[in-house]
Amino acid sequence: MYAVEYCTLKGSIHDIRTVHSVHGKSGKLDLSLWEETYFTQVECIFVTDKERDQLRRINPGDTILISGWVTLLNGRPVVLVQPNHIEEVVE
Repeated sequence: MYAVEYCTLKGSIHDIRTVHSVHGKSGKLDLSLWEETYFTQVECIFVTDKERDQLRRINPGDTILISGWVTLLNGRPVVLVQPNHIEEVVE
């Protein structure tokens, strides 16, 4: 059994995939976040244009700080985050 818990992670974006809904405004952003020793799968649901614009600013290679819930999705751990819980880290 996998326990759901809240976590905060920092890492660099390895890959980004955006999936839009049929209506165009809402959708899902799938990130592969590279931490120092492993990859973490991150899923972020956006509903409004403002949220989509927030996510448009991040690119592969950017270092981000995220906060969200770790859960199982198709048998694999995934961090579920909201758009306002993704911060770009300027180093």
